[in-house]
Amino acid sequence: MSGTFVSKELTYRISTLLPSCLDIRVAYGTTETGKPGAGIEIKIINTKTGYINRSGQPARGHSRMIGYWRDDVKTREVIDECGWYRTGDLVVMDSQGYMKIIGRIKDIIVRAGENIYPQEVEDVLDKNPAILKAYVCGVPDDRMGEEVCAWIKLNDNPGDKLNDQEVKQYCKQRMAKYKVPRYIMFVGQFPCTPAGKVKKYSMSEQSCLMLGLTDVNNNLEVL
Repeated sequence: MSGTFVSKELTYRISTLLPSCLDIRVAYGTTETGKPGAGIEIKIINTKTGYINRSGQPARGHSRMIGYWRDDVKTREVIDECGWYRTGDLVVMDSQGYMKIIGRIKDIIVRAGENIYPQEVEDVLDKNPAILKAYVCGVPDDRMGEEVCAWIKLNDNPGDKLNDQEVKQYCKQRMAKYKVPRYIMFVGQFPCTPAGKVKKYSMSEQSCLMLGLTDVNNNLEVL
């Protein structure tokens, strides 16, 4: 499986629905988790210091794209002169060489100086049996800089109902207080690209409109 982040819950669901699939593997594009494939080089660097360790993840190899179609400027922004493609992923690697993606650099929420990785909050929410899928984005806040906003799609089961306070209480029991979403949006669908990937920037913009907040991208008051 590939194309986007594959959670343990999704893998389990597929193995349950398709019992004939005895060997499920996750292929790393630029959003998955695992070991680098044959012929692929990976290095994990700190984007602030430039030292190789933990933060942004460049990659290169025979499967790397040549560049963006008819866009040399954008290509140079993500592929350097040595052929390293800056994926924009935030990753950690364990002692056995397995990588885990914990988010995207551009999606980090900075609340009162604390970095919050949306995927960490999403993973907790997705484990709630009443929630079909959840995504998290940042919205502006005058005092904290940013606050966490969760978009939640509930299961169709009439018995699986949640309100804002129940979601927050569920989160408080499973994560640090500063990571608990301040805003909860119950939705029927998520804004997606033609490829089916969720557009976090669109979530932030729509959240600002619905909540009457300052837009995070252009710093204009949205009323």
